[in-house]
Amino acid sequence: MSIISDVKMKTRTLNSLFVEHHVPHEFDFLSIDVEGHDLEVLRGLDLTEYRPRSVVIEMRGFSFEDLSSNDTCCHLEERGYQLVAYYSVNGFFLRRDLASGE
Repeated sequence: MSIISDVKMKTRTLNSLFVEHHVPHEFDFLSIDVEGHDLEVLRGLDLTEYRPRSVVIEMRGFSFEDLSSNDTCCHLEERGYQLVAYYSVNGFFLRRDLASGE
């Protein structure tokens, strides 16, 4: 496959898209898979304002032996999410207040 043309596009944060489309501040499921830009996209969402109950995000190069070395895992854990599973290249996180049964 060859590149046919380059197109410049303006990027937007998840926050701006959520505001524009009136996404509720609490919702069930957020899945992010944007081919290597997953953490960058996640950082564009204020997780103190929007509180998905669960998040699935692509995390390549992940290791259970050293969770603290994974920026995506650290980002979500610092914002109240707990890693509950990892399959293939995807991390599955649950909001900590739900994971603990509070």
